[in-house]
Amino acid sequence: MDLVIITWRQRLYFALVATLAIAVIMICADKPSSAQSIKIGKTIGGSGFHIPSYIAVDKGLLKAEGLNADFISTTAGVLVRAAIAKEVEFVPIPGGGSEAMLKGAPLAFIVGESFNAETDRVAALINKSIHAAILSFPHAARAEKAGLKILVKTGDYIPRLGGTFITHRDFLKEKRDVTKRFIRAMVRANDYVKANKQGTIDVIQKYFEIKDAALAEGIYKQVANAYGPEMPNDLLMELFQSRTTPELGWPAGKPLPDIEQFVARDLLNEVLKEMGRKVTK
Repeated sequence: MDLVIITWRQRLYFALVATLAIAVIMICADKPSSAQSIKIGKTIGGSGFHIPSYIAVDKGLLKAEGLNADFISTTAGVLVRAAIAKEVEFVPIPGGGSEAMLKGAPLAFIVGESFNAETDRVAALINKSIHAAILSFPHAARAEKAGLKILVKTGDYIPRLGGTFITHRDFLKEKRDVTKRFIRAMVRANDYVKANKQGTIDVIQKYFEIKDAALAEGIYKQVANAYGPEMPNDLLMELFQSRTTPELGWPAGKPLPDIEQFVARDLLNEVLKEMGRKVTK
């Protein structure tokens, strides 16, 4: 039988090759194989309540979490039905979402930031087809620029959960890590609004097709401190109470169920805690 003699140089060479191979395997194991594609609901014409989601996409905050996001633009009602059908993963329609939950839809609120398009209302006001309308702040600012008068800013009197995201419970269960990454990106998007004035103004001009920089800056001043990931129980209660009317099919006198069952609060608080933030109750 022939003997194979391996010199010390050859032993060193093989050892280095083996070490390099192990290092490559470890690096590949730590790196995600591919980015996760997700779909995010977006109302036609845009909504001031949804600016953080525009920032999360436009400024790469979701991409930094390994998420490739596409906006699905349509009406609020269609977006809620798409969430129920698992066609859109994240939908910022709290009103329609809460109504669907009360009727048994397997949805859950996940993070704070929904309504029908408002561009037609602005046009109708300018053309005097209608005499008054409720508008979110970007559209209200545009109407004011056109010479219309703002009678009252409801946000000064009525805190709201506009833009709060919902997702299907199956997705929450099966894609818990993806949902956590989405929440984390939205928390950072809320922070971005406060810390980056010009970057936020750029996003406002892009998504609301506003060429007037002064108008966009005026909108920014209204939203600079308007967003947060929290979903306070008292505001959720008001939201659900607004959906328990006979006109919406809720039997008169029927008590409201425990609304916390519709909130993935443990997951939100887990993310906030990991980020060193104050958790909510």
